[in-house]
Amino acid sequence: MWLEMFDPDCYNKSGGGGSQNDAKWPYRVDEWRNPTSAVNPKKPSGFNKKTVTRYTLYAPDDTPNDHSDDVMVAQAQYGGTSASDTAADMKWVTPSGFSFDTNTYGSGEYRLEVKAMSGSSENGFLLRAGPPRVPSSLPFNSSNGTDVTATGYLPMNFNQSGTVTVSLGNVPAEAAGANMSIRNFDTDVGAKSITYRCTGLPGMSWNGTLSSDGTWRTDVITIPESYPGGVWSAQYSAGNQDTSVWEMSYERVTEGQPGRVRLVE
Repeated sequence: MWLEMFDPDCYNKSGGGGSQNDAKWPYRVDEWRNPTSAVNPKKPSGFNKKTVTRYTLYAPDDTPNDHSDDVMVAQAQYGGTSASDTAADMKWVTPSGFSFDTNTYGSGEYRLEVKAMSGSSENGFLLRAGPPRVPSSLPFNSSNGTDVTATGYLPMNFNQSGTVTVSLGNVPAEAAGANMSIRNFDTDVGAKSITYRCTGLPGMSWNGTLSSDGTWRTDVITIPESYPGGVWSAQYSAGNQDTSVWEMSYERVTEGQPGRVRLVE
């Protein structure tokens, strides 16, 4: 199995008359920010504003809600001034140890812990996983049997205006007749619309509500009694530099399943 990361560093190549600090030029991923605020009005001496990010991969086990006994598979760190940052800039990379034999650790849910260690900037990155691509120039197959999910919240950032379909996650048939809540945060920069759909309810759609700057908005959908289960998605149109956060849950908790749905990237 390979776990691949796109642009895991916090490095922006300069050139072309653009600014390294600005993620808008020319559609970079990271955004550099000085650590100045009402709490910290002056930049500390020797402070590197580029964020240092640590990625730690853990093997599956029988106690998925208890991280104290997790077995580490590999760890990598990007950010600051390391040479690996330039090598990973705007590229898909597999750090050392992030390609592994599942026979060694077993099948199941591997957990990736991502932690900002220092810095004051926005380190944007993407993740994908699947069997080894040999040679690596072969295209990535998104239907390779793996899923990447986020526990809790799913953040999203637009580096240019456009419309995307966000796959929010699976809601089982046991939720039929219950209320489902989809929350979005800060969908205000050039945002035009949100439309929800479900694979189990073809032809049906629900209009969502945009949130304003720094606020949450909640859309409540009553799931039909005849609901067979399915994957819910949000079609979202937004503008350049819009950053939003998404969360989904349903009222009826079924045995062995949490009421809060894991969001799918």
